[in-house]
Amino acid sequence: MAINPDRQIITYENIALLQSDAPAHSSASNSGSNLSFLPLVQGIDFSVDITRENVGALGSKTLIDSSNRNAPDINFNVTTFEDFGSLFSSIVTGAGVRDNLNIDRNFYAYVGPEKGTDAKKDFSNRDILTNEVKYYCFKNLSDSRQSWFAAPHSGTTIYKENFDGSNSVVVGGPYENPTAAHIDVESGNIYYGDKPIHVFGNGANQALVPMSLSGKQFGSFFGREPRHNIFMLGLEDDTTVDLHWERSRVGSSSVGLSGINSTPSGTFTLNAGEQLNHAIVDSLGSDHGSDQAVLTLNANKNILCAVDSNTSVDAQIMAPSEQHIYRRVPYQYESNMIGEVPDSQSQYHVFDPSGAFATDIGDGDGSSKAGHIGYSKLSKYFAFAGDGYAEGTLNEDDWKIVGPYSNTNVEISYWSGDNWNLQHNINLTGEKNNPHYTGFTPVQYPANNLIDGLMYKIEASNPIAFFVDDWNDGDEDIVVGWNDESLPENQPSFGQFLSFGNCFLNNVNISQSIKGLMQSTYSFTASNVQAEETKPHKTSSNSLIYNNVSVPSLDLTGAQAQNLTTNISGISEYYSSNPVKIIPHYSTNVIISGSGSVGNFLIQSDSIQEFNLDLLIQRKPIYSLGKKHPIKRKALFPSLSTLNFSNRVSNFELNGARSNLKDFLNSDEDYSLFISGKSNAGDDFNFKIKNAKLASQNYDSSIQSDIVADLAFTFELNDFIKAQH
Repeated sequence: MAINPDRQIITYENIALLQSDAPAHSSASNSGSNLSFLPLVQGIDFSVDITRENVGALGSKTLIDSSNRNAPDINFNVTTFEDFGSLFSSIVTGAGVRDNLNIDRNFYAYVGPEKGTDAKKDFSNRDILTNEVKYYCFKNLSDSRQSWFAAPHSGTTIYKENFDGSNSVVVGGPYENPTAAHIDVESGNIYYGDKPIHVFGNGANQALVPMSLSGKQFGSFFGREPRHNIFMLGLEDDTTVDLHWERSRVGSSSVGLSGINSTPSGTFTLNAGEQLNHAIVDSLGSDHGSDQAVLTLNANKNILCAVDSNTSVDAQIMAPSEQHIYRRVPYQYESNMIGEVPDSQSQYHVFDPSGAFATDIGDGDGSSKAGHIGYSKLSKYFAFAGDGYAEGTLNEDDWKIVGPYSNTNVEISYWSGDNWNLQHNINLTGEKNNPHYTGFTPVQYPANNLIDGLMYKIEASNPIAFFVDDWNDGDEDIVVGWNDESLPENQPSFGQFLSFGNCFLNNVNISQSIKGLMQSTYSFTASNVQAEETKPHKTSSNSLIYNNVSVPSLDLTGAQAQNLTTNISGISEYYSSNPVKIIPHYSTNVIISGSGSVGNFLIQSDSIQEFNLDLLIQRKPIYSLGKKHPIKRKALFPSLSTLNFSNRVSNFELNGARSNLKDFLNSDEDYSLFISGKSNAGDDFNFKIKNAKLASQNYDSSIQSDIVADLAFTFELNDFIKAQH
């Protein structure tokens, strides 16, 4: 493939590293609250050496198999400016080395979606809902004829989750082929697919509302029944909704009321995910043409809304008001948001600068009603499913499309015989103020011959409005679809995760030199690495959570399956405004030999230039029959660690055992090594190494340089302790 010189490359500022708690394969360890952001990471690297066993055979030149019989180790390293924080606690806790080093943890490297932009950028203001096809359930539906799901794309899986994105479970699929299916739904849950789906409450269309129909102002006409139910869902915290209920007897074309300028009949406050079912008792009789009420809602933040009555008559999915709206029948009931006649209206279009809404009631085909849909909510792709429409009950006036764009090609197909069958190919030539309207008859089968639901799809070259009507179930309403940005291949990226599972710490290398900051490299052996892109869920106006992120760890002592998921908050939420705890060289002290003495063999260590501390954990992988990965990486002791440092020589030791190598070796002196200091945030650190032995010493002297002695000490890991201040 030719190189594309304009492609964007992942660079360092795109990456942020999160660390889980221990042990790795635990839901609690990987929960959002038990992930810690590592603030001073300078780099990460990993490598995999895949050993393959090559199998040949007599009589053949070629390999008959080349496979990895043992799972390879992943070598994973994190380089960071040392702050003795959560990374350091992997090896040292309390007064010294951890009692149990046979623990593992996971790491999640978040890669931001915008190249050249900080990973900590807050993406909560990006519009997610317009790119997701999700449905909120206001009412339980368990009747086998209701809550029909249309999954027009092969390989679709359907999920249910709480409003905040938690407790996500599969409720349908994955379906190999396009599928129409009934699935029970429960109030308070959200339903969606990993590919676009449509969900409809058959005979109770108000129960399931597309989340794309969020808005701040809504309106509808009521003309029947004594009790009316208003369903509202808050999408953001501190949402205030004014409800206006006004009586009108003036007919369809002149309302003469005040709408949202009237005195509210009630004011409600909702938080994100809070549902309100508000009942209005007002007997309107049965003549919707002469005895009406008008509902208007005015919210300060986006909400979802649906309405019905005590017998589900006049159930309606509510679309927010807009300046340009479209409807399925001409000249029913329409108004602007302040109770006046709209500026202009045609058969299938209404316009008003203050926002308009329209309702049709009692068209003679069923007992429900239908509303409008605004210009900004029109869609190009639709699906619709039901449990069958008895032959002869539908005609060309029952299913309708309205198109405000010129030269719009619309293909209408039905699924049958494992194929999509094109039924209608329609061309619309509408305009924004004068849309093109047409009705069509869907394919109908006798209901008693039906095993699964019927499913239809509509594909248009420009956005259109789609309305359905069914005499049997009283389904008269808008059908909301999706546009190009909701297709899986066009979803906006909110970042990716490169994650490492079952990371056992092998080594910590801490170093510092003059004019430098203290820096460390943490080396791990991992069992798994994976790359994944997940979509976040907006839990409030300024909060994101990434749902169902795969936990990279394996259940090492069980079936060695990777079977956990976690939710990770928006990366910007892990950042802290606290000052970083960098450690400059002038705040660090290294003392050799303990209290009151800086002498060692031949020299005094009173001008240390740099040091390098290696804390080594030796491990032995433990395998078991029937397991491909090690079930344990056991820490072995004693574990020899080292401290190396360079010192500028001022004087040689001239007397005593330190001045003579033979005497020095015979004395076999133990050393105490101290490393102490303070970060720029004022936090102290103080470490002591007991029983250290001098392992090597090297001297270098040349023209134009000082004499430098390089020394190496060895000690057992458990002799590295936190000292008293």
